Amino acid sequence: MSDPVHAENRSTLATIAAFISFPYIWLGLFLLLSLMYGGNFFGQDIGGSLVAALLCLGLLNPLLPGLVANFVARPIFLNLLAREIVSTAGCLTGLVGFVVTGLGVLYFLSRNLGVALLIFLSAPVVGGLLAFGVSIAGRGGFPVLSRGRRPPSTPRIRVEKPEPRRLAGRSERPSLPDASSSSSRLPAPRRSERPPSRRTPPPRRRN
Repeated sequence: MSDPVHAENRSTLATIAAFISFPYIWLGLFLLLSLMYGGNFFGQDIGGSLVAALLCLGLLNPLLPGLVANFVARPIFLNLLAREIVSTAGCLTGLVGFVVTGLGVLYFLSRNLGVALLIFLSAPVVGGLLAFGVSIAGRGGFPVLSRGRRPPSTPRIRVEKPEPRRLAGRSERPSLPDASSSSSRLPAPRRSERPPSRRTPPPRRRN
């Protein structure tokens, strides 16, 4: 499968995951607003109550959680898939687990509202655990966060000078002797041996 097909599959899975996270983002925004109002974040005067009411009216519009799901949640899911922290098989397994959990919510909705609410809140946790579990099992270990893909290391090639081949039955050529050794081995020049010259005695005088 080529890279454009992989990129298209990751984009589709990220869009589906962001669409599924939309109701939880909406509910989380309302919960955050209630916690801020309960903690006197807006104050106790009428101005703080008015700001809280305006924010609540703004959250009733699905456009705000839709923008959060599209521009915040979707890039996060796409980044997890692109860095292969969550594999494609793991993401598909998580989505299937979420759908099965949603069927459980529909089953208990008319029978036990508390159980249905509990299953609804635990659905993203179940889907996330399945996605990470399948990804880790397929990878054979825990994911390692890295900044980018490193290029494969190329093996180092050592160039060695080949040894000269010796022919069988032939000895190596003897090296030339040094100048100092050759001069020491040369015989000393012979001196010409001449017999000592004999001086003739002077002639004797006759009396």
